[in-house]
Amino acid sequence: MLDVICKKEYFEWCDSGLVDLGRLDIKAAQDAWVLSCLASAKGLRIAEIGGGDSRVLAKLKANNECWNIDRLEGKHGGPARERIVMHQGVRYVDAYLGDFSPDLPANYFDVVFSISVIEHVPDERFQSFFRDMSRIMKANTKTYHAIDFYVGDEPRSEVDGKLDSLRVNSCGATGLIFDQAPAYPSPLTFNCSYVSNSDMAMALWNKMAPNLRAIRETCQAITLKAVWLKL
Repeated sequence: MLDVICKKEYFEWCDSGLVDLGRLDIKAAQDAWVLSCLASAKGLRIAEIGGGDSRVLAKLKANNECWNIDRLEGKHGGPARERIVMHQGVRYVDAYLGDFSPDLPANYFDVVFSISVIEHVPDERFQSFFRDMSRIMKANTKTYHAIDFYVGDEPRSEVDGKLDSLRVNSCGATGLIFDQAPAYPSPLTFNCSYVSNSDMAMALWNKMAPNLRAIRETCQAITLKAVWLKL
């Protein structure tokens, strides 16, 4: 699967109580999608990549073994160790996927997921990132990822190029395949049916990552949901 999160499913997650209605940004929809995929998770080994002060692991840790793979360096507006609450019941691993850290055991996890991480992985590191992720997953398990993109009325070559690179480099030699064929429109432009960030949220994001202000003035932040299967 590689497709856009739309309002119809977001509204259904709201009806089901999966959405934190106190959040005014797109993270509420991303969290709800992951939680909808893991609604029945119990007794599983779950790893989040780049989870920081993880909202999702906080909900899953009571019934599952949860790991957070994050160096907590505060890059790209992400959380730094000194500014987050370290959740009890969650194991933290100071590593990046793609480094093949010995602290991450092979063939161990039932579920691996990330929220707003893959868009920050450089294209040249895609294969090592996905090979390492495949390494730590059990066979016949799935991995779920919410990926942010800024899209506008006209195609953006950097968006479509990133998606092309993601499709090509995440599968095959990595041991992973998409669980369903990618279904996002190409070229990818904004559609009113897509879940997007509010303008107020983007104004706040300007304070965290001011280098993207010009893009936010003409584009909307949307999320693609991606699911791969380890063969």
